[in-house]
Formats: sequence, structure tokens, C-alpha cells
Amino acid sequence: MLKITSLETAPRILKDIEAYKMLERADAALIRLTIKPGEKVDLHVNDFDVAFYIMQGAPTILTDTESYTPST
Repeated sequence: MLKITSLETAPRILKDIEAYKMLERADAALIRLTIKPGEKVDLHVNDFDVAFYIMQGAPTILTDTESYTPST
């Protein structure tokens, strides 16, 4: 079954940051996240692997053991 989710119909999952759940399955989730300059997502723990696709900017990504700033 094909399910189409648009940004307009996707549920917003954070109050202060533009974050929308575009897809959720038992083994994966796809979140569209827009972080503006000066904004941040509070440190938290996920019980699943996380992948990033950065379209613009150079965010700092923190883990429990390292800090990484990729560039686009």
C-alpha cells in the first residue's frame, strides 16, 4: 500500500523546532528537520540509529563521545 505524506499533512513532533514525521515504521523513521541559526535540539538518546542528510549549513552533531561538524 502506498501512503503519501506531504509536509502539510505530516505530524509536527517538536514544539520549538520545525520537525515533521514524514514516515514511521517499526525499523525506521524519517524526520524532516529544519534548524535555523541559533536554534538547537536538546541532547537526547534515541533507541535507533540516526542518519543525517544536510542540505545547507554546518551543524554541530554531538554524541556521547564526540563532536562533529560536517559541511555541505
